[in-house]
Amino acid sequence: MKSKQADEPQERRGFIGKITGGLVAILALFPFASGLPALLDPIRRKSGSAKWMSIAPFKSLPDDGLPSRFPVIANRQDAWTTYPKKKIGYVFVAKEISGEIKAYSASCPHVGCLVDFDKSTEGFRCPCHNASFAKNGVRTGPENPSPRDLDPLETKVEKGEVWVHFRKYRLGTKEREGIS
Repeated sequence: MKSKQADEPQERRGFIGKITGGLVAILALFPFASGLPALLDPIRRKSGSAKWMSIAPFKSLPDDGLPSRFPVIANRQDAWTTYPKKKIGYVFVAKEISGEIKAYSASCPHVGCLVDFDKSTEGFRCPCHNASFAKNGVRTGPENPSPRDLDPLETKVEKGEVWVHFRKYRLGTKEREGIS
């Protein structure tokens, strides 16, 4: 038969082990808690909104009213890293004969493929699913898979530069819904 005195050191060791384990667990929370804001920052950060971007010198636009494709250059940021001066998209800009500036997103509203302008037909064409658009961005053809016309963008001219209010839109929807 074991005595009560023989069980006391084991109980004491178990108690000390539990206290030590609890303290280690509490101390381990401090580095985790201090790193948690950095881990959650991308979730809390607001997504980029539409911005006015300088696209090209006004003089570089042809006077024939046909659109030209220009890259949109800006700082791109993913969850934690900023990439300075990267292409974030393309736009088509045209100087109408009246002098008015028109701009369209170069992303097809169907699935986002890059559309191109065909000078021979004076229209836009998407190489992915054969969507076609007139020079003014309106869908053409009876079997056009695009749910809407090309997405127009606001423009302005300041100090000899063409500026476009660049934004991206939700793909595959009939309604034009901005996502940035």
